[in-house]
Amino acid sequence: MGIFKPNVVKMRSKKDVVGLVKGLNYIKDCNVRLESARALGMIGDEESTQALVQSLSDKSSEVRSATAKALGSKSFVNSNNSGVVKALLQIIDDSDSDVRKSVVESLGLLKNPLAVDSLIRLLQNDIPNIQMETARALGMIKDTVAVGALIQALDNEDWLIKSSAAESLGKIGDEEAVDALIQAMNDPNRTVRLEIAVALSKIGEPAIEKIFEACKHKNSRIRLGVRMALGMIKDKNSVESLIKGLKSDVSQVREKAAEALGEIGDKKAEDFLDELTKDEDEEVRRSARIALTKIRGN
Repeated sequence: MGIFKPNVVKMRSKKDVVGLVKGLNYIKDCNVRLESARALGMIGDEESTQALVQSLSDKSSEVRSATAKALGSKSFVNSNNSGVVKALLQIIDDSDSDVRKSVVESLGLLKNPLAVDSLIRLLQNDIPNIQMETARALGMIKDTVAVGALIQALDNEDWLIKSSAAESLGKIGDEEAVDALIQAMNDPNRTVRLEIAVALSKIGEPAIEKIFEACKHKNSRIRLGVRMALGMIKDKNSVESLIKGLKSDVSQVREKAAEALGEIGDKKAEDFLDELTKDEDEEVRRSARIALTKIRGN
């Protein structure tokens, strides 16, 4: 690149991909390679793919980390990215934890199922902050193959890992996770319980019958948690089941089912909610009135 140090800022402003690719190979200064990788990630030009892949083997861990992040940019997310994913998987066991973290983040963004098996292995064996990012990445990929490993992660001692696992199980939306999520609602951490409630609500219809059952659970944390989940459900396919919940002998189930129906806004629930405005429980009547207001306002 001549005798002068490359001006990465100038090349980035001009979107000079050719110049930045040369910057990746500037052996005299690690910072030039680092900033070139970052700039190429911001530009997101597929023409830089091969150069970035080669840069994954840079002797500097900072450059490898920045390159791994660059390969998770939008241009690679929206293309046939199997080659990029395979290259990232080659360094998923890098000795530097920051590199591994960047690899995991990009694999999640790329959403290619090719990465699932390797991510499951990291989820089970790496350090806590990598496990947390890995749980999130598996949720972004949304492959049901990961459900079993994510269920196991609900038993992890680290609340951040448990929260991330619950969040990802909600994104995947597989019915297989429902029982484990309900049992995990006994967790002492409030944030974990909230993530579990959100996950159950996202699974929606397949979870409703078991949520109804758990509303009578002897454990108070589980009872309160699943009732919270019930009120969060917004799945339109759940309307019929939620209407059944309006007839439950548990007042909190009737209350939360009404809340959910109000959020969904389906008019076929109107008559049932009208009847519920005469319920013996004041909170149930209140929820029914609010739900009707929301539905009739739609």
